[in-house]
Parts: sequence; structure tokens; C-alpha cells
Amino acid sequence: MLGTRVLYAASIVGAVWIAAPRAASAQSSTGSLLVEVRDSTGAAIPDSTVVILNQDNGLRRRGTTSSDGTFALDGLPTGTYTLIASRQGYKMEVLNNVRLLTAIKAIVPITLSPGDVREQVEVTADATTLRPGNSTVGDVYGSQTLLTLPSAEREALEFATQSAGVSPAAPGSRLSTQGNTGVNSAGAREAANNYLLDGIDNNDLYLNRLVINPSLDAIEEFAILQNTYDAEYGRSAGAQLNIVTKSGTKRLRGSAYEFFRHSALDARSPLEPPDTDRPGLPRHQFGGTIGGPLTRRAFYFVNLEAIRGRSTETRLAHVPTALERNGNFSRSAAVIRDPLTGQPFAAGVIPESRLTAAGVRAVNLYPLANHESAQARQSADRAVQLQPR
Repeated sequence: MLGTRVLYAASIVGAVWIAAPRAASAQSSTGSLLVEVRDSTGAAIPDSTVVILNQDNGLRRRGTTSSDGTFALDGLPTGTYTLIASRQGYKMEVLNNVRLLTAIKAIVPITLSPGDVREQVEVTADATTLRPGNSTVGDVYGSQTLLTLPSAEREALEFATQSAGVSPAAPGSRLSTQGNTGVNSAGAREAANNYLLDGIDNNDLYLNRLVINPSLDAIEEFAILQNTYDAEYGRSAGAQLNIVTKSGTKRLRGSAYEFFRHSALDARSPLEPPDTDRPGLPRHQFGGTIGGPLTRRAFYFVNLEAIRGRSTETRLAHVPTALERNGNFSRSAAVIRDPLTGQPFAAGVIPESRLTAAGVRAVNLYPLANHESAQARQSADRAVQLQPR
């Protein structure tokens, strides 16, 4: 038979980001940069001024290099930065478009050239600008990737299986029945992963699955760390899966979207009988985002999303034939016995006087047959294939 399911779901994600000192969480959703300032000979330049500017919200941090020419920038939110290094007697170096990813620790080498500090050298960062600062194995999927690549359910966890060594939950496993909430990483059990939301625990304590699953339009980055990650992570021996939500920027921005499916755009399954209607699968996933500044140092971001859908599937079920509905089982393989005497009814027909009103109403709850299978013909029975109403 064809089961029909109507699904209504809605989610709201809101965030306010304030540029104020915050205590570092045990499992970080931010990134870190170690800036190395040297001259053309490779010698360290101490007491250099280092300024980092977030291109999205305009917030900045400032410091000076130590005696070995380094300056550590920890707890940097995911984003694109401009890095400026300067010192008296050297030209100012400006490094644009430094992209910092979630849970990434990187080293940024900067070489200052002798000259007037008022002179400026601008460089645009590329994939080779940052050097890895640790040996973590994993992948980071940015917002552009999450929104551009096709995704059946539009959930971040679907992208985890694109990483090497990661596979979806095995069919029939515990988490395979809980929606898109389980993955196996590097041979670990599906329940051995640690889920984080902005660095905060996001685990179901009973099944150890993902709890809060934001819309793709509310996610800035999705990071999966598989092996040799830092000691700040823990709890589980499998992968560390961290979802980082978006923050507002210094400019007011918003979006509206809808993703839909419809039966008219689907091909008929080869297992569907040709004389029946095509099963329906309408699904509408729609919503919007808006974000911007609250003050010069505070920002907001809000996402609203809803899902309205109905799914159907084709199944084969045996139902009473027209004769059987009237108590005539003469053409049926089953032997119908009188419950009072235990003997078969004469000619397999239940007398009309023995048919109760409740029994007639009950048998009429079964739908009429609309398809006949080979097994049904052998038993002189009929089969029904229900179609959605």
C-alpha cells in the first residue's frame, strides 16, 4: 500500500556576536594565527606592530612581536582578514584576503623590506600563504561550498561523507533510523563521534547523535577533524564535527530562498505498475536570513526556515475481493469455518443472516483492489496498490 506522510518543520536560528573578551571554550570553534615577521635574510624582527582586521565586521586586534619575531593571535572567529605588519625602518606589509577556517592553527610568514614605514607593500593571500600549525587531519566546508553543491536533504552532515575515510551509517544500524545523524569515520563506530555547535557540546546523551542541526544558510563553516587533533578536543575517539554559525557583519544583508521537489519532475520507477498514478513526493523547503550591525561592536544574524512536504511509497497488500466482501469465499483458497460449530460453511458462503453490521463496516474499511499480482491470481485473491489522495 502507499503510505502518505505530511511533514511540517520549522527552525529559527539567531545569533548576536559582540566584540568583547571571551573565555576560551574547551573545544574551540575559532582559529589561531602565529605571525612570523622577518627580514629578507630570515632574521627575526622583534617589536614589530601587527594589526589584524576582520573584513566582514571591521573589528581589529593589535599587538607586537616578541624577541623571536612572532606574535600569536588566538580565538579568531572564522572569516576573511587583512594582516598588517610594520616597524620603523621597514616598509609596511599589508596582506589581504587571509581566510581563516574553523579549528585551524596556521603560521603566517611576513617578510619586511627596508625602507620608509610610510611606504606600503600590498600582497593578496592565496592557498600557499598559510602554513599548517598542527597535524590535524580533516576537512572544512565553507558557506559557499555548502550552499552551492547539491544536497538531498540540505543538511551539513551530508558533506561529511565527502571526506576521505568517512561513510554514512550502515543500513539497519541504530543511527541509520534517526535521520541523517550518523557517520563512520576511519573505521570508528557511528556513535563514537563528537558533535559541536560553535564549540559547544551538541550531542544526544542517549544515542550520541547530532541534536541541533542548523539550516545550511545559517552555517558559516562545517569542520570535520578525523585524526591527530589537539588535546582541546576529546570525549569521543571518532571524528570531531563542528558547525560554526554565521554572524552579522557591518553591512545589512539578507536572503530568501526556496527549494522544492514535485512529482511532475520525477521519473516513474521501473517497479511501478504502468496503470497506476505516479507516487507523489512534494517537498518545499523555504526560508530567509538577515544580519547586520546592532552597534559598532555588536552584530546580529537571524535565520528562519520551514519544511512542508508529503512522501508516498508503493506497497503491495492483499485485500478482500468483491465476493468476499459479501461473505462469499467460494473462490478463495482459505476455508471459512463457522465459529459456533467449527465446521466449514456450506459452499464457502457465509449466510447473510450471519453477517453483522460491525463486520460489514470493518470489511469496507479495506480499499478496493486495483492491481492483480501473479501470486494473487494463483490464490484467486486480489491485491491492492493504494494511491495518494
